[in-house]
Amino acid sequence: MFSSFTDSVCATNAQAPGSIRDLETAYQKFCIRRGEALLPAFSKKLLSLQQQAVNQSDFEKAKQIQSLLQNIKKDVLSPPPSTTIDPFFIGKAWKKNGDSSEFTQFLDSGLRRFAKDVKQPAFQPQDQWADPGKSSREIVIFREEPLRIWVKRDDSTIIQIYKDASIDWLTLQDGRQGITKSVSGDLENLHQEFRTEYSKACQPLTQKYLAAVEKRQKQLAQQGNMEEAIAIHNYMKPFNSEGRPVDQLLNGIWKNQAGELYDFSSKSKAAKKSPDGSLKFYLVYTSASPAGEWKMARVDRGTEKGMEVIFFSAGEKVYLIPNRPSRFFSILTRVSGS
Repeated sequence: MFSSFTDSVCATNAQAPGSIRDLETAYQKFCIRRGEALLPAFSKKLLSLQQQAVNQSDFEKAKQIQSLLQNIKKDVLSPPPSTTIDPFFIGKAWKKNGDSSEFTQFLDSGLRRFAKDVKQPAFQPQDQWADPGKSSREIVIFREEPLRIWVKRDDSTIIQIYKDASIDWLTLQDGRQGITKSVSGDLENLHQEFRTEYSKACQPLTQKYLAAVEKRQKQLAQQGNMEEAIAIHNYMKPFNSEGRPVDQLLNGIWKNQAGELYDFSSKSKAAKKSPDGSLKFYLVYTSASPAGEWKMARVDRGTEKGMEVIFFSAGEKVYLIPNRPSRFFSILTRVSGS
């Protein structure tokens, strides 16, 4: 268990090409400083977890934690992985719109979901965690059943898909009343908590680093050094893999629960067709989210003319929802294309 734990903690991108090695070295140095500032609190939690293991006679786990404590800088301090949940979603209270029960949720730094309603004075931990491997910059997919997806609509709104059966708009609440950091119960939870906090601390540095690398790549290309420019492009791929524009995922024909077809082959609009293939209307693209993970479109004709919809991809499905709080939405599955 310990070896797999440290391997995943130390996972980083491939070594930078020689032409940007100076930028990588500076980035790693400043990131490590941020990580070192987090270590005292992390070490304290590890010691507490080790004491719990000893009290429970779980000496194997206690030995694993001791080994990690002895090599904490070597095993933990590396540039944070790109597969972490965006800090936007973490440590904030989100309340369900128009809900008399005042149902509110938040995601802690260990990526566990907490919830409460008007009858509960404090948030209660739920057996559901966000999945960094399946999530992206603007979309969070939760790991355990029932299905739950969060989509960042704007800086104060999340759209929630629940069980593929309901849709809720969640609004950011003022303050942090009732939100507390959970006491992680095992090594993996502490691992994820540190990764999340480390990524959050290094995020401004990462953005500056990527901007500097991109600038260097353009300079090399302008100088005719295409081999190095291509090497930098390949090196950058892991950094950019966390978010994929939705229009790269939609190419082809999709259908809804009623058998109606959606053709996403055009770059400017999508065509909705009856099961027999006759055109019903076009969804003309009007805007997209900052990372391009959802798009907005407007119906161009018919009884629904002017209606705005948002669509995004998650879990090999496409979700098509009105751009307003509503109970109605469509789930599309692929018919053809790639």
